[in-house]
Amino acid sequence: MSIFKKLNEFKNRTAIILDGNEVITYSKLLKDSKNVTDKIKKRSLILILGGNNYETISSYVGLINVKSVILMLDKNISQSFLVDIIKDYKPNFIFSPKQRVTPKSYTIFYDFKDYKILKQNINSEIKLNKDLSVLLTTSGTTGSKKFVKQSYKNYEDNSKKIIDSLGIKKNSTVITTLPISYTFGLSIINTHLISGATIVLNESSILNQKFWSLYNKFKPKNFYGVPFIFEMINRIGFSKLLNNKLNVIANAGGAINRNLFIKIAKLSKSKNIKFYNMYGQTEATSRMSVLNFRYSLRKPTSIGKPLKGGKFYLLSDKNKSINKANISGNLFYKGKNVTLGYSNSFNDLSKKDKNKELINTGDLAKFDEEGFFYIVGRKKRFIKLFGNRISLDEVEKLVSEMGFKIKCVNTDDKLMITYMSDKIDVSMIKKKLSNIFQINPKYIDFKYQNNFNNKEKSL
Repeated sequence: MSIFKKLNEFKNRTAIILDGNEVITYSKLLKDSKNVTDKIKKRSLILILGGNNYETISSYVGLINVKSVILMLDKNISQSFLVDIIKDYKPNFIFSPKQRVTPKSYTIFYDFKDYKILKQNINSEIKLNKDLSVLLTTSGTTGSKKFVKQSYKNYEDNSKKIIDSLGIKKNSTVITTLPISYTFGLSIINTHLISGATIVLNESSILNQKFWSLYNKFKPKNFYGVPFIFEMINRIGFSKLLNNKLNVIANAGGAINRNLFIKIAKLSKSKNIKFYNMYGQTEATSRMSVLNFRYSLRKPTSIGKPLKGGKFYLLSDKNKSINKANISGNLFYKGKNVTLGYSNSFNDLSKKDKNKELINTGDLAKFDEEGFFYIVGRKKRFIKLFGNRISLDEVEKLVSEMGFKIKCVNTDDKLMITYMSDKIDVSMIKKKLSNIFQINPKYIDFKYQNNFNNKEKSL
C-alpha cells in the first residue's frame, strides 16, 4: 500500500512552495502526479534523475502511488556513471532534466515542465520483488552501482515513527537542505507530505544568499541538517537560523563535534526550540534512533534510543552479547525499517528479503546506564562527508583504475589519502574525485609515506 494513499485528505492545504512564490496544493500535486504516471506502465522500473524540484517530487509521489519501482539518482551525476547504471539496470523509463543527453536506446515521449520522460526503445521485462519500492545508492551523488532495496513496509514503518518522534504535524513547514537522492533528504520529503505539511523547495546551498532569502521569507518551523551544514551555520552565525517560528532543529548523517553539539543544544533551549539528534543508514530506510530534545544537554552526542519497535544489539568480536553499560561492541539493529538487501543490477531486483529485519551497522557503539547509545568508532571502511557515505574501498579502486596505488585513512572530517610513489598526479586525482563524489577539493588531503605499513607523514 502506498505511503501517500491519504494525501487527498489534505486537498486545499499547501503541499509545495515553488520558486519562492508559487503555491501547489495537495490536490494539484496529486493531479499532476497522475498526469505523469498515466503515461507509464504500472510496475515498471523508473530511473529518476532527481532534484529538489516539482518535477521530481510530483513524479515520485505518482510513481509510488501506482507501485512502480524508482531508482533515484542525483540529477548532476556524471554522464559516464549514468551510462553504466542504464547498462546494468535497464530501466523501462527515465525521468531526466531536458538539458541532459538522451541515451541512444531511449526516445523522448513526454515533456513535463523542465523534465523529459524517456521510454526504452525495446522494452525490457524486468522481474521485480512485489515488495520493492525504491532503490537508493549508499554513496551520495555517485560512486557505486550498488543500491539499497527499500520496500513499501520499510517506508511506511520508518516514516510513521519519525513523524511520531519529531512531532511533525499538518501545520509544520520545512525547507529542503539535502538532495532528494539522499536517504535523509528523501525521508524529510516523505514525512512532511504524509503529515500534510508544507515543503519550501530549495536547491541552493546554505552559503548562497538565495537560500536565506527563502528561509527568511517563509520562516520554516522545522530545520534539518547534517554536520557539515551545522558547521557552516556556526561560521556564518546561528542568528541567521533562529527565526521566531523555528520549532525543531534536527541532525542526522553523522556526528556533530561535541562542542558544537552543546552550543546548538544551549541555543535551542534558550529559544525554546527542540533539538533532536538522529542516527540512521540507507540500509534502515533512513533513521534508526533519536535523542529526544529533553536529553540534548544531558547526553551530548548520544544517538539516543531506537525508534519505537526497533532494537539495538551490541556484540563482541566473538559474537557474544554485551549487556553491560559503557562497553563498546559491534552495533546491530533490528526493525521493520531494515531494507531488503542490495542490488548490483536488474538481476537482483526480484530476489527475496535477505536481511530479515536485521543489519550489522558497521559501527562500534556503547550504551550508558540509562540505555542511551553512543557511536564510538567504525569497523567498515567508509566515511561520511556532508552526510554522504563514501566507500574507501571504492575510492582506492577508482584511483587504481587511474594508474596510481593509494590507501585511504578512515577519518570523518575529510577524505585522507596516503601514497608511496612520487610519480602521482595529486591535482588530477583530487579534481576527479571531487567531481565524482561532489565534494569540495579542500576536503581531500594527500600524505606521503614510504611504506603502507608505516604511519604516514606530511610532505
